[in-house]
Amino acid sequence: MMLLCSTTGMTFWLVHGLVINDYALIVANSISVALASALLFYKIKKDYFRRQTEII
Repeated sequence: MMLLCSTTGMTFWLVHGLVINDYALIVANSISVALASALLFYKIKKDYFRRQTEII
């Protein structure tokens, strides 16, 4: 849950950087969102497959 909240916050900062056209904010948060999204994807994938193997 914390990773989801963190990724959402970074995404909002990225959108804010796009709105105000601040390149430093855009670059930093683009990298952060990309890395956090990858972590979130793999965490959800791992939890989904763990749940599937427990059912069987």
